[in-house]
Amino acid sequence: MSALLRSFGGNESDAMLRAAFQALNGLWKQYGLVPGVDFKAALDAADAIGASVHCIDRDVDETLRLLRGALGEVDLARFMTTLPPKELMAGMLRGGSIGDVVESLKDRAQVAALRRHLNRAAPSIVEVMLHQRDRLMVKQLRRQVPQGVVVAVVGLAHMDGIEHEWLLQDDLQTGHS
Repeated sequence: MSALLRSFGGNESDAMLRAAFQALNGLWKQYGLVPGVDFKAALDAADAIGASVHCIDRDVDETLRLLRGALGEVDLARFMTTLPPKELMAGMLRGGSIGDVVESLKDRAQVAALRRHLNRAAPSIVEVMLHQRDRLMVKQLRRQVPQGVVVAVVGLAHMDGIEHEWLLQDDLQTGHS
């Protein structure tokens, strides 16, 4: 088993996280959520018009390293007993298939509800996977493209956090609170 895990790269705990993410990505693909397809379309569109492209997210290996630490901070009892909000459960309890549940996660309001739920249930994980990266992406975007029109292609789970952070930084720059 150790050799299999090492084949994913890094140490065994990194390999377990990579394997879990690969399995999750396989599940998403099976139900029509193809990771990266939106980014590929953005790259093609940018290339077609000669627009510059900037990678503004954190390196995946760094995220996995930080996630490993965050997993150790999860209060399992809290995670298991924090009930999802009604709006999130409504989509899951309609009696549909797992495909229907995955389809509901293409909705920004549903993803926001999931984000709020996970923020209560496992805040250390959400801090690493979303909040830190949202702040970093806004900082990188502002640094790499200080003026002009910008089109950012990000995962749906990052949209609200990036918008919030963007406005927060605007307020800090202009002295508003």
